[in-house]
Formats: sequence, C-alpha cells, structure tokens
Amino acid sequence: DFFSKHGAYFEIEQPISKAVDLIGRFDTMFRVGNVAKDSSLSKESSILRWTLGTAVAVERGLKVKASTELWKFSDPDANGKKTDVAIHLGIIGTY
Repeated sequence: DFFSKHGAYFEIEQPISKAVDLIGRFDTMFRVGNVAKDSSLSKESSILRWTLGTAVAVERGLKVKASTELWKFSDPDANGKKTDVAIHLGIIGTY
C-alpha cells in the first residue's frame, strides 16, 4: 500500500503603484496510489487553484490584502461539484 503526492506553484507579485501590489498565483497537487475503501478520492486525484489578489499598504508595516481563489478538483464532492470559489480579506502587520 502506498500513495505519492506531487505539487507545484508559480507566484508573481507586481507593484502597480507605491502602495498597491497585484498578486497572481497558480498551485497544483497530484496524488496517485491506494485510497481507503470508504474514501471519495479516486486512485489518481488532483487539485488546481488559481489566485488573484491585491495588497494595499495603509502605512509603513501595515497592509490590507484581498484575494479570490478558484479551485478545481478532479473528484466531485458529496453534491457532485468539482469547482469552488473562496474570497479572503486580511490585515498584515510587520514590525
């Protein structure tokens, strides 16, 4: 019994002004191998995620970050869906 996971990502962050950065990211994970008998995963499963976001500097050491993600799954969930969307909003403080 075995399984193997492989993943990769690509991210780019581009300043579009002194206070605003545009962020784009692509992630993927591929899993192959045995699964538990009652698992909803197939022998070969994958996830793809695309993210588009922005970070806005409010003042030195303080940013507001917002992003939207599109998820694509190879295996459907309990409702038969293979895609999902997520929205994130956060505050980043550094010192």
